[in-house]
Amino acid sequence: MGITIHYKGKAKSREAIDELISELINVAQEFQWKYEIIEEQVHGPFSPFWGIVYNFIPTREMILQSKIEYFPKMVTAKNTGYYRISDTSYADHVRRSFRMGKYPRFKVDAVQKGIRIQVHPDCEPINFIFDLNTLIMVHYEKNPAHGNLIFGFEHHSCKTQYAGFAAHAVVCQLIWWAEKYVLFTDVYDEADYYESKDETKAQQTFQRMGQLIEEFGDYLKKVGEKLGFNVTVNIPKQKEE
Repeated sequence: MGITIHYKGKAKSREAIDELISELINVAQEFQWKYEIIEEQVHGPFSPFWGIVYNFIPTREMILQSKIEYFPKMVTAKNTGYYRISDTSYADHVRRSFRMGKYPRFKVDAVQKGIRIQVHPDCEPINFIFDLNTLIMVHYEKNPAHGNLIFGFEHHSCKTQYAGFAAHAVVCQLIWWAEKYVLFTDVYDEADYYESKDETKAQQTFQRMGQLIEEFGDYLKKVGEKLGFNVTVNIPKQKEE
């Protein structure tokens, strides 16, 4: 919960990735931001983020609004056959498998390369990480609870809520700047600053969200009291601009 910037895209070339990393290292060092260079081989069974399955039958309105698809051969006692398939490079493979009544299986053999920068201690890192085979922005990660299975996403996000609007604006500026090297296919700023460049409106959104988070924390405490136990809600204080 909290204001976040979501973004995805594709590097213009391998050379563009190297140039982006080199320039961002210089910027991070100049402003004394923490940063990490990412370059690793990723190989093994793969679980990409391709969409979601519905455990209930959605309404016609939901189907139209969310572009939910129905696959009769996937219907079982525990599966309604309704899925929302995300716009990723895996979408067609997933559809073909579902039409045959099978769950898709994937493997990955790639190198992910890029840079991760934290512009403020209370802000999530902003990632510019790419699959060198496809040049798509990715995040590949092993989960120890699932053995060697690698989870993958073709999008990134950066929560800025607790760092304040100034840090949020810096993240937006980095994405604007990165357009020299990256073809962004989608950027969604929950504060609407990236799209509108309206500082007043974005700051008001930060203030409203901060109030909602505090109210939600108070609500959780009251629920805990009624149930007979104490609830501790650790909400970082939003930075004053």
